[in-house]
Parts: sequence; structure tokens; C-alpha cells
Amino acid sequence: MTVVSSPHRDFALNEPSHSNEQSSCTAASHTRSRCQTDVSTRRVVSNGDVPYSGAVGFPWHRYLTSAARTLLGDEEDAPALISSRHLALHAEAIAAPIIEVSGRRGAVLAAVFRACRQADAIVVIAVDSPVRRSSPQAAGRVVEGIAAAARTGHHGLPIVVVARAEIAPLFYAPGSDPVDAALERISRDLDAGYGAVAVTVDVAGDANSVERLVALLADVDVGLELDIGRGEDAALLLAEIDDRGVDVAAVRGAAVHDDIGGASRVVDVGAVSTLEGIDVGGLRVNIDALLDHALQGIDASNDDAVEATAWMTVSRALAALKAGGSATRLAHALGLDDDDQNENGGAL
Repeated sequence: MTVVSSPHRDFALNEPSHSNEQSSCTAASHTRSRCQTDVSTRRVVSNGDVPYSGAVGFPWHRYLTSAARTLLGDEEDAPALISSRHLALHAEAIAAPIIEVSGRRGAVLAAVFRACRQADAIVVIAVDSPVRRSSPQAAGRVVEGIAAAARTGHHGLPIVVVARAEIAPLFYAPGSDPVDAALERISRDLDAGYGAVAVTVDVAGDANSVERLVALLADVDVGLELDIGRGEDAALLLAEIDDRGVDVAAVRGAAVHDDIGGASRVVDVGAVSTLEGIDVGGLRVNIDALLDHALQGIDASNDDAVEATAWMTVSRALAALKAGGSATRLAHALGLDDDDQNENGGAL
């Protein structure tokens, strides 16, 4: 059962059928209206392995991170910016891969949200450090832009925005502490509303810095993620970190088959040649290579063409990875589908 042979070839598994009305919500306004009608009833429509918009309408606002709640308010229609902790804690219940894309804007982001909404799928948006550091306000503006796009597209499903680790050498003033600089950057990301912050081994692998990181994260509800380098033993490193009282939500750089306890494995789509024999619970697949290849040669100024191409690419990735339905299964795990509890406004 081949999922994807390379980022430069077509999927061979469960491609969305363009004749199926549940999977063919194109840019036409008539079809979008049909999609929104189905969303409003919160009905699960099956398209093979990809159910349709089953978890739109659940009270996801109850699980906003505290910083996101401060940024967006506590309205029921607030974009569901949640912590990556939930993906790790409920990986067994989700029982499907989660797709990840890098921080993108405009038509591409709209297409990602539309495809994920139609597939009832959680999405992770990973924002690179240079994007967040381009100005003092950049980190917050990125989150605000993602939230605004989610509102405009009536997305209504969980989004995890991850602050990627610093991957380039940083320059410090003479006598400054690199760990202080890293923790200061993490603090700004926490305030900006990110649902997870990532650190590299040089920060997480030092006992003193881990203790300071734990203190920084003690009162916030975001996930801690770890970027590991080639050849580093994820299981051994996680065991060492766990001994210091740190829960890691995800590990970027782990192999598909790695046993890393309760942390999610973050892999590139090229590493996933088959789903057979893979524990898909806790698997996050970055599909940037597919999007980049599909958008080559597309006029970037033509929003309709960009959105249509990106939507097709993400939809096919969701189908091939059998990633549909993850939002509804997370809602079940969190108890958000308990009608009596929802009606009574009980604490979850």
C-alpha cells in the first residue's frame, strides 16, 4: 500500500474523487455553499476513509491555550488554537497521522484550511524562527494572521501553531548567555499565542537550561517539542529529559518507526512510503515538499490557481495518509461531543 513514492510523484492511494460532491468543494461559490450547509449541521459525511467536517461546531474554544484566549477572546467562534500536548496525550484515540505545513499566507493557507475542514482533520502550522524574528512584533502577527485566515474560512477545527526551534547559529553580545537568549525568545513566543515551542538539543540537553525551561513553562499550557539532529538517539535523549521532569510533546527528526514514548514523531512526507506496520497514532507528517513541488510553475499572483493547486495537493495528502477524521476523534477523547455537558456548559 504505497502512500507516496516521492515528493515529486502523484499519490497512489485513495485520491479524492472529483465527481464526489463531498470531496469536490472547489472555488465555485455554489459548492462552497453546499460545504457550509453540511458544516453547520456538523454531519459526518464519508468519502472513503475521509469523513467530512464532523467536528466543526464543537466547543473547541474551551481548549484554547491561555495566550490564545488572551489574544482572541473566549467567544465560541474563536479559532481553535490549541496546544500540541493534546495531540500527544490523545494520540492513541486520534489513531491517524496529523499533517503539518510551514507557516504560509494567503491562498495557500486558505486552501490548507479548506482541505482540512473537508477532511475533518487537525492541522499543525510550523513557523520558522527567521519568520518570527523578522521584527519585534512578527511572532504575534503570524499567529494573528493564521487566526484571521481561520475566521475568514470558517475553519472551526483544531490548529496547532508551533514555534520552530532556532536552527541557525545565533550571535550574542560579548558575555551574554546563549541559554538566556533562547529562553527570552521562547518567552516571546509563549506570549504571542503559539501552541508549542521547540528547542534544540543544545538547550534541552543541558541540565541547567532544562530546569530554567521547566520553570518558564510551568504555568503555561503549551507543548514542548524537541528538534534532534541526524544520528542523535531520540529515545535516549527523551529518557534523559524525562528524568528531569519534562514532558516532550513531539520530536522532530525522529524516524517513522522510533519508539519515543508519549511524544509525537515529526517526519517529512518523503519518509512515509507505506502505512503498513507503522503506529500512526502520534505521527505528524510535514507535507511542505508536496506543496512546493505542486506550486512550481504556478503564477503566484493568480490566487485562484494557487488555491486550487494547494487544495488538491493537501486533499490528496490527507486521503493518502488516511488522516481524515482526526478532529472528531480528538473531540471524542476530550469529551466535546457530550451533548448534555455541552448544553449545560460544564467544565471539561
